[in-house]
Amino acid sequence: MVERVANFEPFEWISMNLWELGRRPDGGEGHTVRHLLPDHFEAYYKIMHPIYRDASILDEEIQWSNENEFDERNLIRIKWHDLCQKYGVEYNKYISSNSFKRVFRKGWPRYLLGAIQGELEPDLRDALAKILAQFSSTNRWYYKFFLCSIKDLEEALYVGDRNELDAIQSVAEAQSGPEYWWPEDRSWCVCSDYDLEFTIVAASKNAIAEIRACQQFEGFDFSVLDRIDWKADELNRVES
Repeated sequence: MVERVANFEPFEWISMNLWELGRRPDGGEGHTVRHLLPDHFEAYYKIMHPIYRDASILDEEIQWSNENEFDERNLIRIKWHDLCQKYGVEYNKYISSNSFKRVFRKGWPRYLLGAIQGELEPDLRDALAKILAQFSSTNRWYYKFFLCSIKDLEEALYVGDRNELDAIQSVAEAQSGPEYWWPEDRSWCVCSDYDLEFTIVAASKNAIAEIRACQQFEGFDFSVLDRIDWKADELNRVES
């Protein structure tokens, strides 16, 4: 049964071991994985949130407007790799929507739906959970929600059985999935930061190898010092 945790003490092993936003003690620039996750894990992996093309839009030059709507039945997933190849964008581990500013100067075209920030889609989240469950000694998992996703605008922490991952968003009455989730034994941790179009997984090398091998995911091996901010992709950076 899912229960709301009265205090955030179970989250402190993460929150108390992060670099402060806006600061890098190593003297480097920008925000890194170290601002999101502790540095004691063997490996880290960046899972890209999916991009979709709307098959009903034939003119690829049309821009988005406030009146635009779309039918989910028309959406077809397109890989970041393929989109980069189509527009001559360098495909690399720091890729994000900002990497396309040079080719989409007026904004993303109407036929494309960019990746959702702050949430790994349910089917991918389920696939990830099945893999990670093999690398934990406990079925008791924690789920932490960012304050802007909860209707009362308060951060929230829940605990429950791992099989309740599908139901946790509804129980929390949240607009999106958990920002962080991890097992009680802290053998791994998943972070879908509210401001990012990708999810970072921290785990053992064997767990990351399983994730890398899963065809459902498009992603990259990452390190704890890799940048995650909008300037991370130096190969495609367009200075504003």
